[in-house]
Amino acid sequence: MYPHPEHGIHTIANESFQLMDGMFALSADDSQLYFHPLASGSEYAISLSALNNRTIWDANADSIPDEFQLIANRNSGCGAEAIDSQSNLYCVSFNPITLSLLPLKNDTVSEIAVSVEESLLEFVSGIKVFNGTGEEELWMNSNRFQKFMAGTLSASEVNYRIVKRQVDDIQAQYN
Repeated sequence: MYPHPEHGIHTIANESFQLMDGMFALSADDSQLYFHPLASGSEYAISLSALNNRTIWDANADSIPDEFQLIANRNSGCGAEAIDSQSNLYCVSFNPITLSLLPLKNDTVSEIAVSVEESLLEFVSGIKVFNGTGEEELWMNSNRFQKFMAGTLSASEVNYRIVKRQVDDIQAQYN
């Protein structure tokens, strides 16, 4: 849940800024809560049954760390995350800008190259799996937060985007 000092300097689209941010993204499936700090390459999980069992927390506070699990390490930090119906966790890493896929069934991080321009996914601060058309889509809210932090944000440029991808297309790249 804490930031890692070696991941506190973020470089996105060749602009760097320092942000030692801790807990940033949360997502859940039927049994686990998944999360990561912004300034980290680590992904963690805790079972929802443990999280919702107050007696664990009241009876022995020293046992609390045992309930958390490190499930994966990435090479770069990422912002928001989401889980699809096939138990795949997605996030967009910063450096390089890559759509990361974590198949929760086998706990190995697989990096998938994004088939859109990197400039469309510079800092994904929101991500959602949406199923409104009968097929799952990954919707990503992208902005240029790095430019804001570096003081180079220009109102004459596009600084905010919503990008979507079919989950089946992403899965086809992975398989």
